Amino acid sequence: MKPRDFKYFITQGVSGIMSNWLMSLASLTTVIISLAFLGVFIILGLNLNSISAQIEEQCQINVFVPRDATDSELKTVGAELLKIENVKAVDYYTKEERYRDYKEGRYSDDADAIAAFEYDNPLRDACVITLENPEDAQGVVEAAAKVKGVEEVKSSLDLIDKVVAITSFVKHVTIWIVIALLIGAVMLISNTIKQGLFARRKEINIMKFVGATNWFIRWPFLFEGMIIGFIGALFSATVVLFAYESFYPALMEFTGTLRIVPFRTVYNYILCWFMAIGILMGVAGSYTSIRKYLHV
Repeated sequence: MKPRDFKYFITQGVSGIMSNWLMSLASLTTVIISLAFLGVFIILGLNLNSISAQIEEQCQINVFVPRDATDSELKTVGAELLKIENVKAVDYYTKEERYRDYKEGRYSDDADAIAAFEYDNPLRDACVITLENPEDAQGVVEAAAKVKGVEEVKSSLDLIDKVVAITSFVKHVTIWIVIALLIGAVMLISNTIKQGLFARRKEINIMKFVGATNWFIRWPFLFEGMIIGFIGALFSATVVLFAYESFYPALMEFTGTLRIVPFRTVYNYILCWFMAIGILMGVAGSYTSIRKYLHV
């Protein structure tokens, strides 16, 4: 493609957008909304996967004994737990330590109310299991539940399962929404190009009559679609990235010790995917219309 031809195609593409500005605006809006939904899915997916992996790495299993269990019984349970395959270490977490942590930490604002339980501690002693391999945690949970003297076993597996379930649900719902919006955007771009083809049908016939190649006729309309897709992608990426950067400190505070995906990583994903998908949407919409109505 010659530089002169490239400039001509760009000029004609912009001219086509301006002459059908209302349809172009509708196409642009749909592209922006579609990619915004896609951006939310990408950000949510990246963070849920990251959090799930961190929870798995930090996976500990809490094994509780009855309230009236003695220190000797607690240590006997701990010794039995150490024999289970994939158990790296067992630490003891007494009900006195748990009470102190609750009073000074999680429930420090309600310290006066918590103080009422100082001499009638409702908590239970526990053994905290650290795993060799978090992927095999379920087997350890099942084995620990069978140890004599164990009353209850709790682990972050439930949290992991919930994170996975939420991730799967959000992914499936978002994918269908994005697909529907992407199809709508392609159809709107196609209709926008079709109007341009109809308005320029005499000019196109003259160009074909004087020997213009099929691709010379196609390129301005393809560029028109690509420009719509590119502008939509750029605008949508700007909005999504600005929103993520603005809420990043609040998200960091909300997740606590769990790290969320850095802005730079999200920036790279969003920018690359948005630009590629936006331009492909424009090309798809343009090419569909050209094949159907131009017959070249």
